[in-house]
Amino acid sequence: MKTNPLRVSGMTEKRRRMKSFFKNIRRRFYGGPDWIELPAYVRNSTYRSPTLMIMAWLYAYYTSFFTVAGRIIIAVSFLVVSYSFTLMQNPIRLLAFSLIAIFAGDFIIGFALRPRLKIRRDIPARARAGNPMRIDYFIENLRRIPVWNVSVDSHLPASSLKYCDGQTTVEYIPSKTEVSVTSQLMSERRGVYDLPIPLADSTFPFGIFRWISRGNESQRLLVYPDYATLNSVNLPVGQRYQRNALPRISKVGESMEFLGCREFRTGDNTRHIHWPSTARTGEIIVREFQDEYISRMALIVDTSTKKPGHLRKIFSGRGRQHNDLEAALSLSAAIAENLLKGDFVVDVFAAGPEICHLKTGRSFARLENILDILACIDPCQSECFVGLKQEILSEISDIGSAIVILLKWDKAREDMVRRLAESGTAVKTVIIYEKEIPQGPPGAVYLDSRNILSGSVKNI
Repeated sequence: MKTNPLRVSGMTEKRRRMKSFFKNIRRRFYGGPDWIELPAYVRNSTYRSPTLMIMAWLYAYYTSFFTVAGRIIIAVSFLVVSYSFTLMQNPIRLLAFSLIAIFAGDFIIGFALRPRLKIRRDIPARARAGNPMRIDYFIENLRRIPVWNVSVDSHLPASSLKYCDGQTTVEYIPSKTEVSVTSQLMSERRGVYDLPIPLADSTFPFGIFRWISRGNESQRLLVYPDYATLNSVNLPVGQRYQRNALPRISKVGESMEFLGCREFRTGDNTRHIHWPSTARTGEIIVREFQDEYISRMALIVDTSTKKPGHLRKIFSGRGRQHNDLEAALSLSAAIAENLLKGDFVVDVFAAGPEICHLKTGRSFARLENILDILACIDPCQSECFVGLKQEILSEISDIGSAIVILLKWDKAREDMVRRLAESGTAVKTVIIYEKEIPQGPPGAVYLDSRNILSGSVKNI
């Protein structure tokens, strides 16, 4: 009996789709609900127990379906009803039936009048840590009946995201009507936050159940470090003005700067003839140009932190604060802002497991791009300056000047600074400390991380 190849191919494609479907379900299950924050020992664990994940999903739906008042009523009703079965006293039974009637009445009325909402959330592209940001919600009632007691985004995915003026609520939305509400959200720490799809829930009539309507798309929020503007930055002596470097860093404009006009000479480009002057003088006059020079500065940031112990790693929070690293990133943002105001081209080198290099230009990738990089940097728990590639050092030496922000001083960092100095690079070393001032190189600047985070550092 011959086998139909088309049938075999169709069955194979069907198996592949089913396998991909179950694989996505498995990944979604072990990823956990995105509208609650999982405990630290679950988030930081390399192995996730199926039992714990089932409990996490049940807890997520339990907290999203019932309000705080509903959870209290459920607990009280369970105790009262259980106690009423053991006694024949009428008052206890009346109380039990009253609680059950309230519970059932809220469910029936809420289910019959459950809302059908279309919700959209507008967030800024980036925000500053510790500063409020505006979020706009647009909610449309799709049903022919009004909606009452609507709350927006009741669950925030991260503990560091908090509402400035309380949770956003709308008391009443007429039928077939769209309303807009504004909320103020603040993040205590920098980082990249994946906001889940927006949620709008109604607790009408008694505030026991939540009837949720979901939006369409999740969003990503970049929170860059908070920093204080510097009054002055003492730049390293010997900075190089780089000739013909503008075309390499910016595609807008020419690398030649207009100097003036002069008489035509043999070999001059005829496209540079200045016709108004030629007509006025009766002789051929051409425009004269000179090469444009730019100022570049390398900003090297140390991202290494102490490696936590196994138990500390498991039970510590997601946003465990590294004050020295946060101070280094805050100072880097302040230095970058100061240099860009002075028309510098800043090359940022974030030293981690791999060197992250961001090259800015005059027409693109300026301060906003630097802040985006600083917002995404994760602590490096390994030694980030050991085995630094010669190509990176050569690229820094071509720039000619570097500001190096270090979190400690050891053999690897001393060797890196020495190699830069030997290549002719003018180096300014800034060492950030938390408790004790380390013994660094001559001329280094020592800054307390607490002073940087408090904004009291104005000059370096």
